[in-house]
Amino acid sequence: MALAAKISLRVNNQTPAQNEVEQDLLIQNTASRRLTLRALRSLDAVFSSRPEPGGFSGERIAYVGNTHMGDVVVPLPYIAYFQSQYPSCRVFLYAHKAYEDVYSYFNVPVTTIPPGLETDSFRSRVQGISKALKPLSLDASISAGSERYYAAHLAQRKAGVPVRVGWNHKGLGFLLTHPAEYQPTYRSHQRAGALLAALSGDDTYLDGAAIYSWWYQRHPPVRHSVPTQRIGIVFEAQHGFIWSPERWDGLVRGVAQDRPLTTFVLLGKDDSLVTSRVRDVLSNLGLPFEDRIGGTSLGGLLDTLRGLDGIVTVDTGVRHLGNLLGIPMVVIRHSQSSNVEWGPYGPRESVLTRPQPCSPCGLRPCKFETIRCMEAITSEEALEAVQTTIPGT
Repeated sequence: MALAAKISLRVNNQTPAQNEVEQDLLIQNTASRRLTLRALRSLDAVFSSRPEPGGFSGERIAYVGNTHMGDVVVPLPYIAYFQSQYPSCRVFLYAHKAYEDVYSYFNVPVTTIPPGLETDSFRSRVQGISKALKPLSLDASISAGSERYYAAHLAQRKAGVPVRVGWNHKGLGFLLTHPAEYQPTYRSHQRAGALLAALSGDDTYLDGAAIYSWWYQRHPPVRHSVPTQRIGIVFEAQHGFIWSPERWDGLVRGVAQDRPLTTFVLLGKDDSLVTSRVRDVLSNLGLPFEDRIGGTSLGGLLDTLRGLDGIVTVDTGVRHLGNLLGIPMVVIRHSQSSNVEWGPYGPRESVLTRPQPCSPCGLRPCKFETIRCMEAITSEEALEAVQTTIPGT
C-alpha cells in the first residue's frame, strides 16, 4: 500500500483562538507524494475568525517556504514592511544561511533557520522542519511556498506553534488558526502579502503596488547618467533551463547594433556551453564585455547588479534580486510552472513566455532535448522587449 495514514480530528469551538482542528497524521510510507497531498486536501477544517488590524502581538515569528532563492527573496519587501509595523517582533526565515546576506544588504534583520538533512520524503520534511522550529518558542509561523507546503503545516503543529498561518481549505491550505484567502490569479509576491495580511489583519499587504512603492522609497533604484550602458546577461537557470546559443547570438548582435555603446556583463554561477558561445561571439565582434561568471557572495552579486542599466536573464535568482534593486529587466521564461504565479511582478520587468501543449509540465529537467517553451521565444522578440523595457542611451 503506497500510503497508510491514521488521522484523528478534534474540534474546539470555545474561542476564536481555540477554533482549530487538531490532527495526528502518521505517514508510514509516502512513495507517492501525490496520494499524500490528496489525502490531506480531503480533510475538513474549521478556522478561527480573522484578527483585527494591528491585533498581532507576538514577539517571534517564522516564515517557512521553499529554500529556492525566489521563494526566499520575493517576500523580502513584505517582511520588511511587516517589521516596520511590528519593530519589536523578531523574524526567523527557514532558508539557507547564505540568503541572510540578501536581507542584510537591505538592512532587513532576519535570523535564518538552516534546513535540516531533509530528503524528498514527506515524513522527512515534517520531521526536519519541526525539529528546526521547536527550540525557537515561536508565537506564530507562516507556511509559504509549494513543495514543502503541507509538510510545513504539519511540522508547525508538531512544533507546538500556537498561531499558524496558511491558505484556507479552498485554497488547499488546512488546519490553521488564521487562514489566508488564496486567489488563483496571485503572483508569487502576492502569496507573501496574503499570508501576512491574515496574520496582522492589515489588507495593505494585498496591494503589491503599494508595498513596492514603499520599498523603492526606502531603497531608491540607481539611475546612471553616463552615455554608455552596461547590460547584464544570465544564460542558464537551475535544472538546465536554457535558451539556445543561437538565440543568444541573435540577441547580442541585435543589441550591439541598436546600442553600440553597450558593455555586456556576463553573469552566472558556472561556465557553460552557452556562456562560451556568447563569449566567443562578443570577442569575434570586438564588443566590450565583462566576464563575471563564477562564484561570489550574494552581497557581491548585488553590488554588481547595482551597477547595471538593465538585465536580460532566464528565470533565475538574478531576476528576483534585480526586482529588489528596481533594475529594468527582460526575463526569458520557461513554462514549466505557472506563468500566472511567476509572471511579471516587478514594476520594471518584461517577462517573455511561449507556453506549449505540454505546459505547465512541472518537470525538472525538461523531458525534451530542446526546451520547447523557451526555444519558441525568438531573438527578435527579446530584442523588441529590450528596446521597450530597458531605456536607451
